Amino acid sequence: MKRRKETIICSVFVMLFSVVLLFAEDQPPKSAPMGGGDKAAINALRSQLKRELSETGKDRQRSVEVRQIRRKLAKMGDLEERMRIIKRLKSEDPATQLNAVQDAAYVDGRDMIVALAELLNVTNGYQSVTSGELGPKGERLQGDLVYEPVSLVAAKALAKLVETPPVPPVGKEKKFYTDDDVKKWQKWWKKNKKQYGVE
Repeated sequence: MKRRKETIICSVFVMLFSVVLLFAEDQPPKSAPMGGGDKAAINALRSQLKRELSETGKDRQRSVEVRQIRRKLAKMGDLEERMRIIKRLKSEDPATQLNAVQDAAYVDGRDMIVALAELLNVTNGYQSVTSGELGPKGERLQGDLVYEPVSLVAAKALAKLVETPPVPPVGKEKKFYTDDDVKKWQKWWKKNKKQYGVE
């Protein structure tokens, strides 16, 4: 019994540590390379990603590790992973879309700013999704997950990336974002999109 308890505690610790690492990395870099990067490091991460994807099972731990590797590759300028984030930003699944917004904010770069700005006019509102996860004994968990409108999430992400945002990031001065804040971001994008190569 004691051995089983220690195993469970260790498993929980490893899972929590992985999640903490993912969110600890959530601060966007000051600048991100747009292709190239350190080829040896990129190749090493690609090999690691290939190994992780070939392992059997799709447990939560593995998905966190795969996401971390993909984010690192994109941050280093790997165009395939940067395009994967942009594609996921257009997903119909709100969880996938939210993760992609977080990844875009972490990765940074002009392409991510453009992709996030394109979400400012999406009018999907709050989305409710019934949880499909299984509990520790295989039971179906009950409850709904509610996701913020993607335009709101994208505006908050842009505030972390743009040098002089029209609305400050959420923090001490700004406690939350509203629809009016999204409208300010829409005006900002209309005025500044040519700087980012968008007509």
